[in-house]
Amino acid sequence: LINNMMRVYLVHCIAILLLVVQTVSYRRISYINYKIIENKKNNVNFKLKLSDTSITEFDNLVKSLSTIAISGFINKENNFADPFPFQKLFDKGSWQEITAITDDLPFAKKRLVTPNTVYSGLIDVIKYNVVNTNDEKSLQDALSGKDTWLAFNITSNSLKSYASIASVSGIKRVVFAVNVSNTEIIDPIFSDVTKYLSDNGIVYTIVKYSSVTSFAESTYPYRIVRGELPVPVEGKMLASQDLFRVLAEVVDISKTFNNVYGIGPGGKLDAEILAYMKAQGWPERVQVALLMGDLMERIENKYLEDIRSNSNKKPVPA
Repeated sequence: LINNMMRVYLVHCIAILLLVVQTVSYRRISYINYKIIENKKNNVNFKLKLSDTSITEFDNLVKSLSTIAISGFINKENNFADPFPFQKLFDKGSWQEITAITDDLPFAKKRLVTPNTVYSGLIDVIKYNVVNTNDEKSLQDALSGKDTWLAFNITSNSLKSYASIASVSGIKRVVFAVNVSNTEIIDPIFSDVTKYLSDNGIVYTIVKYSSVTSFAESTYPYRIVRGELPVPVEGKMLASQDLFRVLAEVVDISKTFNNVYGIGPGGKLDAEILAYMKAQGWPERVQVALLMGDLMERIENKYLEDIRSNSNKKPVPA
């Protein structure tokens, strides 16, 4: 009964979220960039409302971004390499230049060769910059001439250094994936770092995660929360490709600019909502944009409120 109630409630929540046929000017209400979901049954186009704040300035920034450097995904020292985020960004078709930052060129070239990267043409156009992982100047030089930086596997202790490197290198847009534990975080939204980035004209998105397991996307549910909240840890596991997909998508989703988030394993509620969105055939970009922030938190809180409200109602006499 509870599961059936949850399903019904989720469908109602999503329906309310989507059925916002807007007559308000784009200058006042912002939506997912160029993403429109068509309701074929009613022959009506719906736009997904994401924010009540104009993001015109950020939209202009998105249009200006053309060169991206990606670090933390190919590292011989840690024997780690994953071509997934490179492929996702290449598939967007909006980047004039994609550069992989690595500590070893032969290792990077070997590990980035997969059927997908070969057949798509990514392997023919990707560039490489080799850095000394212990030398900040080396990383600054590798970022020179790039306007965007996606960095993975940053520690909370090194976050300030990464922010400084971004500023010195002339980066305009950063996405930092920070590996943390909830017990180590004193300031969950990294106020000093975010202020420094903003003061230096760098538009940021910081995504905290606790642990990640090498798995294909959509293997397990996941949850994204506001930065002020603890990173989710109660689900089974966070699949690496789900995390990497989120990181690749938020690079140019304006709604996420200048925000801090947490991502971690999800539960049954998250599985229901993810299954529903996939069943509708919504693009990955739309799914990620809807999940960023407090969507799941609000749905879960409202659902629990309804459960408590129904349990407190007196039975109607027969």
